[in-house]
Amino acid sequence: MKIKWSSFALNAMFNTLDYVEEHFGRIARNNLTSSINHTKALLRKQPLTGQIEQLLDDSLIQYRSILVSDINRIVYYVEKDYIIFVDFWDMRRDADFLAKRISNY
Repeated sequence: MKIKWSSFALNAMFNTLDYVEEHFGRIARNNLTSSINHTKALLRKQPLTGQIEQLLDDSLIQYRSILVSDINRIVYYVEKDYIIFVDFWDMRRDADFLAKRISNY
């Protein structure tokens, strides 16, 4: 399966990576990047691995999410031969705010 990133998810991911590097250093950024790449490889093989995202269960799309670190999660859905990443969540933020961001997607 192929992975597509929404521009919103890409921006959120790069902002997070920049923040991690600025506050925790290059090694921490590389570790998070490695976790993201591992998660992408896992999802290509088993796209339904992520749990159904309960915060978004009122949507017509079945969103799933998967942890990439202790505090970061990728929110995605599966459509035909694609896995579409719609957001990159920092789980320390307000859950309702995060869910509302995706409802506007």
